[in-house]
Amino acid sequence: MMTAEEKKARIEKTLFGDSLSAEAMERELRLFQEFRNHLIEDLGEEKGAEVFANFIGNRTERGWRETVEACIDDVSLKSFVDFFWGPLKQSLKYEESWEGDNKVQFKVTHCTVCEACKKAGLTDIGYHVYCMTDPAVIKGINPEIQFERTHTLMQGDDYCDHCYMCK
Repeated sequence: MMTAEEKKARIEKTLFGDSLSAEAMERELRLFQEFRNHLIEDLGEEKGAEVFANFIGNRTERGWRETVEACIDDVSLKSFVDFFWGPLKQSLKYEESWEGDNKVQFKVTHCTVCEACKKAGLTDIGYHVYCMTDPAVIKGINPEIQFERTHTLMQGDDYCDHCYMCK
């Protein structure tokens, strides 16, 4: 049985990885970029991008599913917001708005990961590794919660919009 502190540490590790320094994050992103480029070169643009997206998405979904199974009993929308978005306050600036108990929207206006990607010139691969995984995150946590997003800072928008709804 995991203690509360062990559970918190497991959730934060799944959320933040190994808390990579900016330099280590850049190295990891460049490795992902090289891998994605290799897939595209070998398989063609469409198939290579699809294989990469599936790889990253499956990896993310599995990580969150394993974390939920190990240490999270309540995967309701409210609980998800608490355990997922709560720790993100240290790296994001966002507004949160609820519509009843079954829908919540976040408007993110600052993201330290996006800023690091911009500084390194890696926003394209950053989008594929960090932003495109959001649907896989929620699928791994609770497939009964629907996710929508139409804007991302990583793609040059003024904000990211995250909307979660109970099905």
